[in-house]
Amino acid sequence: MRKIPKQDAMIAADVTIIIVLTDLVIAVFAGVVFASLVFAWQHAKQIQAKAMIALNCWTRQRYGGGQ
Repeated sequence: MRKIPKQDAMIAADVTIIIVLTDLVIAVFAGVVFASLVFAWQHAKQIQAKAMIALNCWTRQRYGGGQ
């Protein structure tokens, strides 16, 4: 059996705690917000941007993901 990622386990624990302290609607909303922040953080680490200025003063930009 495979392990659950640490981020997913933390989100599940946070949602469980929020359910106990408040209600289900707030907990689900918080879980969605937490999950989207984790997703954005993981994918932001993979983005690269390069800008080069040529001798004729034109600027070229390249954007790409990961390796």
